[in-house]
Amino acid sequence: MIDISKDYIIGFIEGRCSFTLNKSGNAYLFKFQINMKKSENNLTFLEELKHNLGDIGKIQIVNKKSLSYAIRKHEEIKIIIKYLGDDPFYNGKMDLYKIWKESFEYYVTHTFGKGKISIGLYRKVKCNVIKKMNEYNNEVNKFKFHRIKNKKVIK
Repeated sequence: MIDISKDYIIGFIEGRCSFTLNKSGNAYLFKFQINMKKSENNLTFLEELKHNLGDIGKIQIVNKKSLSYAIRKHEEIKIIIKYLGDDPFYNGKMDLYKIWKESFEYYVTHTFGKGKISIGLYRKVKCNVIKKMNEYNNEVNKFKFHRIKNKKVIK
């Protein structure tokens, strides 16, 4: 196995990873996922990445054309959050990561790791996630508006 530097892994994650949150029944499903075109080189790289992250998560061949490396289990998500830390990224992925991380920590703290929550707690978690997503969207929209407003048109 090849040792991949932490800086390289973080840069790769910043460019290729998605952080998602879905609701299933009374539980939220948090997921860290990287999708890549199916090839021997990419499969080998994902195996090396998985090994460097502590052999957590699962690599799957999604279809004839793509591969997926996903981390879904709460204990493994805690490991990836600890690995990435608080400020790992340099671009817009940072805001999304922070929302995802804060939502995960809030969820785990309030469900005590059981994964199932009452309707009242579900509403609190949902409100927290929606509030953070709205804050993020407002910041993105302000940035887009500012960029459009200050853009010079050259004829």
